[in-house]
Amino acid sequence: MKKILTFLFLLTQLALYSQQSIGLSGSYGFLFPHYKKMYNFIEHHPAGFSLYYENIYKPFDTTQSNKRYRIEAYYTSLSNNEVLGNAYSILSDVYFRIYKEKIYFFLGSGISYLTKHHSEDNYRNFAIGSHFNVYVNFGFDFKLYQKNPLQINLQLRWNHFSNGAIKMPNAGLNIPSIHLSFGYYNNNNKSKTSHIDSNKLLQSKYHIFGAYSTKQNVVNNVNYSLYTIGFEYYLTHYNAVQWLIGTDFIWDNSLPAYVKTKSYDLDKYKAIPLKLSLKGGWDVHIDKMDLIFQVGVYLRNVAFKYQPFYTRFGMRYFFSKNLGAQLSLRSHYAKADAIEWGIVWRGK
Repeated sequence: MKKILTFLFLLTQLALYSQQSIGLSGSYGFLFPHYKKMYNFIEHHPAGFSLYYENIYKPFDTTQSNKRYRIEAYYTSLSNNEVLGNAYSILSDVYFRIYKEKIYFFLGSGISYLTKHHSEDNYRNFAIGSHFNVYVNFGFDFKLYQKNPLQINLQLRWNHFSNGAIKMPNAGLNIPSIHLSFGYYNNNNKSKTSHIDSNKLLQSKYHIFGAYSTKQNVVNNVNYSLYTIGFEYYLTHYNAVQWLIGTDFIWDNSLPAYVKTKSYDLDKYKAIPLKLSLKGGWDVHIDKMDLIFQVGVYLRNVAFKYQPFYTRFGMRYFFSKNLGAQLSLRSHYAKADAIEWGIVWRGK
C-alpha cells in the first residue's frame, strides 16, 4: 500500500511540474455475471478511486480533432473482499472526440494487481487465477463543467480484468461502472498543449508481426504454447488514427485438449491446431507508441461454435522507424484467450 501511495504522490508532482493536468475520480459499478456461478459471490457494488495525469495533443492540421491521452493509477474493490479482494491498476487511455469538446470515446489498457486469486483456500474464486492481470477498459466521457482551472467529467466505463489464460481458472471479471472526476487544468500555460504534425507521422502501409503466448488448460492444468503471425494493411496512411484490414494465422497447441472437452472430432481436421482469421480495426499513433484495437472472424477454427470471433486490445512500441515490440490481449466474448508478446515490422 505504501508503494501505491508513493506512486500516486510522484504522479501528482509530475503533473504539477509539467503544468499539464491532474484529476481525482471516484467510481461505482457492479460485477457483470457472465457466468451464472458469479451470482454466488456478489456481495456489494465495486467502488474505487483514481488519480490521473492528462495531456492534450493538437494537430497542426486544423481539420483533425484534438486528442486526449491519460495515465491513471486506479484502485477498486471487486464486489467480494473475501473471494475477489481488491485491484490496483496502472493504465493509459486515449480519447477520441465525438461531439465538440464535450463527448469523447476512450479506450485503454494496463496492468493490475489483484489481492485475491484462485487457490486451495480460495476455491470459490474461479474468475482470477493469478495476482497479476491485464486490465482493459473503454467507454464514454462527458464534460459536465469547465471553468479554468476546474473541470468536472462523467464517465461510463467497461472494465475487464484477466490474465489471458496464463494461469487457470481465468473466467475474468467484467465491471460496468460510472466515474465522476474533478480535474485541475491550467489553460493559460501554453506548454500544457503538445502538437502532432500529421505530415510528420510515421505513415504505415502494412505491418507484419509475430507473437508468442502461453495458456493453461482448465481440465488438465497443462501449459500450452501459441504462435501467431499476422499481416495488416492500412487503408489510411496519413492520420493519427489508421484503419486496417488483415489476417492472423494462430497455431494453438491447446486446441486438441479444448475440443476434447467439447466432444469434437479433431481427426477430420487432420489434428492441425491452426486458426485462420480475417480482421479489421484501427491503430492510434502516439509518438513512438501505437494503441491497437482489432476484431477478427475465424475462417478456420475447429472450435468455431464456441469461438466464432475475437477482439484484440494492446500496444506497440517502436524502437526504430520499422521495428517494434507488441503486447496485446486476445479475447473471445468477455473471456481472455491469450496474452501475446511479440515483435512487429512496419512497412512504408
